[in-house]
Amino acid sequence: MKATKIDTSGKIWLYEPADHKTSHHGHDRTIYIGPRGQEIIAPFLASRPIGEYLFSAIEAERERNAKSPSHRRSNQESEPNLTPRKVGEHYTTASYRRAITRACKKANVPSWHPHQLRHNAGTYLRKEFNVEVARIILGHRAAETTDLYAELDREKALEAMLKSG
Repeated sequence: MKATKIDTSGKIWLYEPADHKTSHHGHDRTIYIGPRGQEIIAPFLASRPIGEYLFSAIEAERERNAKSPSHRRSNQESEPNLTPRKVGEHYTTASYRRAITRACKKANVPSWHPHQLRHNAGTYLRKEFNVEVARIILGHRAAETTDLYAELDREKALEAMLKSG
């Protein structure tokens, strides 16, 4: 996420990623950032040079290593990496998932994947508003796709049956 792709002029910020899942089909994608998201992102907007990624995987790795009591001593020789993986300039979907997996292990909580956030958000938006709102916010072109993400609101069905007999 780069600051140059975020429109901060309104109450809801609009982020238009340069690359996303359906960009190769010529589809646009807008991500809506509400007040809670703005509160998280604002310090990064203020501290990053224009054109740089807001969230740096390299910086996070440095911070993590600096805090780690078991990290190398200054006089310790380096060992070869176990994998050819290099820490990149910014997070990718894979590095983001790895960071979450690492955090879950450290916190001793059940592992989960980032896509669960989309499912939870879709279910919440569908329940609180409607399927069309959930479709737009999730960036789906068809409501049928949203149906796969957002769980149906069983409570509304029960309520309807109570009213209709």
